[in-house]
Amino acid sequence: MSQQPDRVRLEGQCTKQENAIPDVVKGLTKRPALNYVNNILGYEVSENSAFHSYDRGDEQYFMFVEPNSTTIKVFNLKGLAQNVTVASGSGSYLNNPRPDLNIDFITVADFTFITNKTVPVVMGSALSPSPSRLGIVYSQYATYGKTYNIIVNGTVISSYTTPDGSASHHINDVATDYVALVLYTKIAGGNIDDGEGSGTFPAQPDYVVSLHGNVIWIEMADGSDFKLSTSDSQKGEDLIAAKGSVSNTNSLPPIAPDNFTLRITGAGKSTKDDYWLRADNSNDSGIRWVETVEPGILININADTLPHTLVRESISGGVANFKFSQGVYDDRTVGGEDSNPLPGFINTDNPQPILSTGVFQNRLFFLSGESICMSRSNLFFNFWKETSQTAADSDPIEGYADTDRVNNLYNYQILNGDLALFSDNAQFVIDGSKPVTKSNITLTQVTAYPSEVNVKPQAAGENVFFAYNASSYTGVRELFTDNYSDTKKAYPVTDYVSKYLVGRCKQMLASPNLNTMLVRTYSDLSKVYVYDWLWQDNQKVQSAWHTWVFDGRVMYVFYIDDSLYVVYTKSGKTYVDFLYMVNDPDTSGLSYSTKLDHRVSVDALYNPTTKKYNFTLPYDRSDVVCTIHTGGHSEDLGSAFIATYLGSGNWETSEDLSPNGQELKVLCGVKYKYSYIPTQPVVKDLRERVIGLSSIIMSNLFIHYELTGDIYVTATPKNGTTRDYHFSGRYMGTAENLVGAPVLDNGTYRVPIRQRAEDMQIEIWSDSHYPITIRDMEMDGTFHQRGQRI
Repeated sequence: MSQQPDRVRLEGQCTKQENAIPDVVKGLTKRPALNYVNNILGYEVSENSAFHSYDRGDEQYFMFVEPNSTTIKVFNLKGLAQNVTVASGSGSYLNNPRPDLNIDFITVADFTFITNKTVPVVMGSALSPSPSRLGIVYSQYATYGKTYNIIVNGTVISSYTTPDGSASHHINDVATDYVALVLYTKIAGGNIDDGEGSGTFPAQPDYVVSLHGNVIWIEMADGSDFKLSTSDSQKGEDLIAAKGSVSNTNSLPPIAPDNFTLRITGAGKSTKDDYWLRADNSNDSGIRWVETVEPGILININADTLPHTLVRESISGGVANFKFSQGVYDDRTVGGEDSNPLPGFINTDNPQPILSTGVFQNRLFFLSGESICMSRSNLFFNFWKETSQTAADSDPIEGYADTDRVNNLYNYQILNGDLALFSDNAQFVIDGSKPVTKSNITLTQVTAYPSEVNVKPQAAGENVFFAYNASSYTGVRELFTDNYSDTKKAYPVTDYVSKYLVGRCKQMLASPNLNTMLVRTYSDLSKVYVYDWLWQDNQKVQSAWHTWVFDGRVMYVFYIDDSLYVVYTKSGKTYVDFLYMVNDPDTSGLSYSTKLDHRVSVDALYNPTTKKYNFTLPYDRSDVVCTIHTGGHSEDLGSAFIATYLGSGNWETSEDLSPNGQELKVLCGVKYKYSYIPTQPVVKDLRERVIGLSSIIMSNLFIHYELTGDIYVTATPKNGTTRDYHFSGRYMGTAENLVGAPVLDNGTYRVPIRQRAEDMQIEIWSDSHYPITIRDMEMDGTFHQRGQRI
């Protein structure tokens, strides 16, 4: 349809199209009917709830979080509730007055990540182990004629001078374990019976020491900290003090308690390349020094503030068991504040929330502020470097939308293998043609258009649609790659219906299998705006907007394969139905699809005592059309019959529905209206310009139809009485014209209009349960041109 003036519209555009599908092959057909699935809630779910669905191939579910709720409800495609366990303390993360605006979902395998966009991310309280108060003195080498001192807090507490080597037995006095023994004994106290260091030494009660070969462990008796150093006349290369730090890995002691940590400072003055090693004695072959984290710093992110997970853990008795809990995110295990800094989504000065969660090139990523932060490759829960010593391509990645204005990133979508990111006023792309690493990540601004930050863009084939706020209306742009210029462009697809999508956008839904996109707004929840398009080569040959109207308030729509599921509320309850988007199948036993919403087939039983048929529907409403399904009289199949509503879904009828009162199926549902208002006819001159100075007098409108039951036409003049026409497809005297039997045929219906075209609006409509397909229309009449254009 188009909101342009009639005289400038393109061929095929119309004024109104409701509950119809503009099929380029079949023509204008009535939309598929909704098939009833189940009543999922005994109350109307709030329109401010946040919804999500996913398809695992053999498992499909949809779920929602209601306002101010601390739990999540999950249903399968039969509308049956699944079991959800909320871990202790996790439910508060869901609690929000507007989940539809503030709760974000994404499903990866069995994990559904749920993000509360109002919760700022902060670090947790866990600290790496504090620096050890143990000091280690390591006698690595010993040389003749040198003095070795152990110094604590600037005071020498033990000293030993090696002999000058003038005698052969001096070789034993420069053994590293003997040097360590002498130095140890002068602190711990005791006797040394031989060698140059022999003697009796009193214990120094201020210290607790132990000897391990050529290694001495020293602690203060009162547990206090202290400074430890050594001197050896060899520039510190013989007797090494290892407390807090050493200059290089060659100075690491061969014996140390488990988890004893040392900082490797290196030769330079910069601390950015410093790293930490801890002793690991778990290996039988001896001590190993492995990289660890700086002592006494924050190592974990507060899981209460990070996206939580909903995990399908098992299935028992056909019912899935889900658990909602905090995500198990990895701690920082290596490096320090400089060598392995906090992820970009953590702002210690001004904490920011995560605005969206996604997956790209097998990395989980968060959008926060102007940054995108990606996890380590293949490790969704790890945002820390594996080692602080080298830069690996698998390390976490951070990128920023650096432009001349602030561009907070809100949404994303995959576009031709690239990652498209959306701020409120610009669109960026990360090249996905090669693996993204920390060294090559670039957010390239490709367009600068406003977008609706609370609505996820939708990918459809090679294009991405995104919504924007157009005052009190919704506009939609189509982001795509121009094959000629190899650039990204974003053209509006609502420019000719600029005031059609009333209100702000609530949901967009597109499928890569269908050339159809659905848009819902907050203004009227019973309406779903539909956009159909068709590309041939590089030309878009169809770009059609129209509306589907449902009799309930639609809360959510989602695709599973080629079926569209609709969650809606009606009369104090919440339901789920579905319709076939492709090749709507014929109703069983008929050559067409019955057009009734909330369509359901139930058994009708004949009671010979009352001579009535009784049947029960799964919903409680009286505005239901009942039709004869399988088991009835063959000539009556598909026709409607009169029934009396008894309440609580119970119905009865005294009509003759089946031979000998046998059990039969009745197909029931609610009528919905198909409506089409064509563009007023105009006359064009040889130069394709509309002639507007003279009038067209319409005589007859010819409607060419296929497999159609009832056609209604309402002609509304500017001044005068509205005229109604009805065509049922019946012709007197034909064999098909049987009383009570449906007549569905192909042909042409002539409507006598006889009115000036510009003074008349013609609506073609039908609310019958029979199908309707309009192939095309023609008009005859008169036109008298009173002048000639020059």
